[in-house]
Amino acid sequence: MTKGKYTIDDALEAVGFGRFQWMLLVLSGIGFFATTVELISVSLLRAPLREQWPAVDDKRFAYLMSATFAGELLGGLAWGAVSDRMGRRATFAGTALMAAVFGMLGSVVPCFYSFAITRFGLGFAIGGSLAIDFVYFVEFVPATSRGFLFYASLVGWLTLPVWRYFVFLCGLPYGLLFLGRLAWRWESPRFLMARGRTAEATEVLRQIAKQNGTVLPEGELEPLQNISTSAPGLASIASAGMIRPTITVSILFFFQTFSYYGLTIWLRSFAAQRGIPNFNPMTAFLVIGLSELPGLALTTLLIERAGRRPVLLLNFIGSALCSAMLLLVTTQAGFLAVTCASYFFIVGCWAAIYVSTPEVFPTTCRASAFAVAGACGKLAGMTSPHLFGHLLDINAPFGTIVACVSGGFLIAALTSALLMVETTGRRLRDN
Repeated sequence: MTKGKYTIDDALEAVGFGRFQWMLLVLSGIGFFATTVELISVSLLRAPLREQWPAVDDKRFAYLMSATFAGELLGGLAWGAVSDRMGRRATFAGTALMAAVFGMLGSVVPCFYSFAITRFGLGFAIGGSLAIDFVYFVEFVPATSRGFLFYASLVGWLTLPVWRYFVFLCGLPYGLLFLGRLAWRWESPRFLMARGRTAEATEVLRQIAKQNGTVLPEGELEPLQNISTSAPGLASIASAGMIRPTITVSILFFFQTFSYYGLTIWLRSFAAQRGIPNFNPMTAFLVIGLSELPGLALTTLLIERAGRRPVLLLNFIGSALCSAMLLLVTTQAGFLAVTCASYFFIVGCWAAIYVSTPEVFPTTCRASAFAVAGACGKLAGMTSPHLFGHLLDINAPFGTIVACVSGGFLIAALTSALLMVETTGRRLRDN
């Protein structure tokens, strides 16, 4: 900070983490909650969909999952590029509106294929939401507070007597979220600075300070030097020299998603493989949701103290070891205990990835790079149900199936150790 001037980071540190960020945290957190509900709802809908349309076998159900992930892949790329070009605020509201429309529309469709189309549209919106929400939030937060994480999880006791009402209710949070985001007026100050709109960024910072009951540093906001003249969005990843870190983060997203959905979608089938025929996935997800809370708390505690990379490594290795222990259990209690231990670390993987990724990239391509990495995750989400479904269909040894789950986590751990840069305490780059 030079005399009479202050940087965007100086300003964010001065205004602190207060009421303004808490309100934005709620709007972002509800988005993650709604996304979690929608993704979990699909795995719970298998039986009701089969009752409604008897032709929906496991193969067609896997295609339904692939349609959702295909939408997320394309949506993440599209919304991420739009966000880097037009700003965060418009996409912040737009993704919620699209998710609400397609989420609730799925409750009134006449056939399975039209339901798959609505899931593709919903996935397109969710892909954008996952690419934008965390990036938007982190650009309002000082460096010392970026390890603060929000986690919301709710898995109820659901009997699903009328699955259409369930689908409608799963889409409803997005409608409420859109109304809240539509009323949110403020563009990311980092995006404004990266586009040379210093006066507008100053006004946003004044509003943050007013909401938080703090004051900006004395002087005026210092404009960025050497503002990038390259086209924002996907093309800027190459021009910003971000290809290698984008590949690194994409590998993490791919193998984390591959193993996570392989375990989550086929959890009931895995239990049957271990001779546990009466395994109730709804009860399991309730217990798993509770087990994730201490895992997230541990990650939140360690991520600023130990650093991003060590926490990533700890959680990936923990996920691999715990999922491998599924080979050792033969009772329902043991299977559930090992599964909960796996998700204890898996949720920490997600939290650490989402904290670390925005810190690696500059503002000019942050959303686009996040979207590319997320798209690789969606590609894994498209292939994982088919691979594990095929292994189950051919009665592959359970050891082979578990090796695929644990192997994905181990590859992510190796990538974290060798290629991931440490960003703890580092200020976000804007150009």
